[in-house]
Amino acid sequence: MTSKEIKVIDADKFEQCFWKQILPSFAALREFKFMIPPWTEESFWDNIKNLDYAKSYVEECFDYIIGNIPPKGTEISPTITSILLSVLHIAITYYRKLPEGTWKDKSAQLLNCQNPQITKIIEFIIPFFEQPTENIQDFFHHILKASCSELLPACFFHYISLIHRLKTSETMQWMFYPNLSAYLLNSHGPRVITVLFHIFYVAITALPGMATSKISVMLDPIKEKIGNSEPISSMSYELYNLAKKEMEYPGYSYYTMLKWISNISPSNGNTVTIFYDQNFRYFPNMMYNREPTKLSIAKSFIDFVSFYLATKLHVSFDKLSIHELLEIFKMIKFTEESDQKIMKKFKLTKVDNNNDLEEGQHQIFKPLPPEIPLSIVKIPLTFELTPELLTPYDDSFFLYSCVMQRVFNNSVVQPIEKYMESNPERLFFEQQIFIAGNDFFQNTILLMHFLSLTNSTAFKKACITYYLYPLSSEGPSTMMSNFLGVIDPIYSRYAKDVYHLITNISPTYDENSPVGFATVLEKDPIFLSHTWFTNPSPSAMLQFSIQHFLLYARKRINVYVWKCIISQKEKEIIIPFISSLQIGTNNTSNGKNGQSKNPDANLQAFDIESTLINGEIITEEKVKTSTISLWNVNTDLNVDPRDDTLLREYFYGGSPSKNKAESPKQYDREIITRITILSNKDSPFSITIDGREYGPTKKLEVSRMEDPNDKTQHMTLRIACFSTSLAKNKKDLHIST
Repeated sequence: MTSKEIKVIDADKFEQCFWKQILPSFAALREFKFMIPPWTEESFWDNIKNLDYAKSYVEECFDYIIGNIPPKGTEISPTITSILLSVLHIAITYYRKLPEGTWKDKSAQLLNCQNPQITKIIEFIIPFFEQPTENIQDFFHHILKASCSELLPACFFHYISLIHRLKTSETMQWMFYPNLSAYLLNSHGPRVITVLFHIFYVAITALPGMATSKISVMLDPIKEKIGNSEPISSMSYELYNLAKKEMEYPGYSYYTMLKWISNISPSNGNTVTIFYDQNFRYFPNMMYNREPTKLSIAKSFIDFVSFYLATKLHVSFDKLSIHELLEIFKMIKFTEESDQKIMKKFKLTKVDNNNDLEEGQHQIFKPLPPEIPLSIVKIPLTFELTPELLTPYDDSFFLYSCVMQRVFNNSVVQPIEKYMESNPERLFFEQQIFIAGNDFFQNTILLMHFLSLTNSTAFKKACITYYLYPLSSEGPSTMMSNFLGVIDPIYSRYAKDVYHLITNISPTYDENSPVGFATVLEKDPIFLSHTWFTNPSPSAMLQFSIQHFLLYARKRINVYVWKCIISQKEKEIIIPFISSLQIGTNNTSNGKNGQSKNPDANLQAFDIESTLINGEIITEEKVKTSTISLWNVNTDLNVDPRDDTLLREYFYGGSPSKNKAESPKQYDREIITRITILSNKDSPFSITIDGREYGPTKKLEVSRMEDPNDKTQHMTLRIACFSTSLAKNKKDLHIST
């Protein structure tokens, strides 16, 4: 069926419409390798809510895999991997027992196939179709487990499923805190405890009023962790006090989240700007594909006040106006005195018991998680570094002015300047900026940031926090996000690889695909029209992941910024960077022991002067090397961007020898704070900085970038994360040098 032949099928008429209206769309889906145009994504995933449709699709997937099993010892194709990921997603996040059907026989065939990868994944999936997860501790186990195989990460799916269940299942709600308490008591290790603490924090902030009487069981296991090392000790102390306050004042945790949201990005009206790399052209499609019921911050305030009046003060509030409810919000101080002032001012009287409240008030006024307004801005990166882009800096130097600087100015700088004009008393304020892209894209935003610091006094007063959200899988182009994933287990699970994960779920996008789907209605709706609880299509999961990131990543790390000065046509050009710099084609950007793909590359001679961490200056002449790398961040080489040093790495070339005694020295590494590199034969060379090529130049100098606000200080950027310091010591990166 093509996208032009859309029809609506009632849930009770699925069987009689299957052969003529549903099966043809599956045939088209197979023909076009399980690819669909972006605008049909929501139709497909809405259909999956119908059990019969989901069963038929799973059978179609299994049938396709059976017909395309690769020979023994051969890797499975990306298409099959994507299909398996799709089935895994349905099995976990839709949490329904599949009706009887041929899917069982087909799965048995796959379990007996000769491909161990497929067998392992099918073994993991089938139990979820036979009996969806109902045991809370099973949820914790799956969330903490990295994946069901090396191919398919599953913890993000389980996390979404748990949140859905906690909203819709009263049984789950009452089981949650006692089971989390038991699991936490038996858990050790900072990463596991951090994830469990996060689950608890999300529950009491995003789901106010959920089994409040059971929160007390969490106090002892949380208090027990206060004796742990940092950051667990501080997290335990904060959560312990928060839990006690929540027990006394239901909704207190939700209130703290509202207060935090009301202070973000004030110059943009509490709207967070998302800059995204235009090379990922489906990103905006997914952000707008489904627009669930969005709650304004003011509406969240009103819902909270209604909830507080009903659950804490036990008063009827149906006659209060919106203006009065907002006024009450400002008066709430979570003290008996403030409660009495509210009761007196608005002449509220307590009802005898909660049953005297109007029917349905408790359900209506349980607030939903607030949503942060977003402004999505495209940044193209296809531009050349020409002399026309050079702009003067500090009399002696020049900077490359990005052609998209005007977009950054319009979206960020100008609103900040207008805000400061209206609020001259503000010494500084926080501004959140979301970067959807990889290191190359992040460096472009850094350049815009630095130019703005040099040109705008008001911009210097804004305390900018960047949220880094990579749009490709882990690799040399995602060094900074890889690092965040190592130190922050929440970021690793629910932000770092989410876009790569969801864009590989079949059906994937192809705007040239003609595949379309008839609309199949569901019998028993289980999802709500809210970003957190809606039908978990790939687009909806992306939107949830971003909102979740912005709401809960409230910790900050400061990463150091470095500058590279190159000489071109009698001009000294400054290039700021935060990840890496390489000279030569044999660069070791994968960080895997510096192994080069081309050990016989031509060597080049350099004169090099390096300043070591102890201040010692080392001069080396005619250093013959095929590659010089400077790392500000690299988890494989234990380079932490929070340290104000760089790792300098040489690769001398030659083929590795199994006999270390006979093998010449191929690598040299040193911790430095400054380096000058000059071509020994006066021949120019090119350099690659955070993925972008510069040059040619005959000389470069790398040193600490001065903070434009205080030239005596090393400039840093504030990066958002959920938790910090889990790998502050290099040994904690668990990678040997």
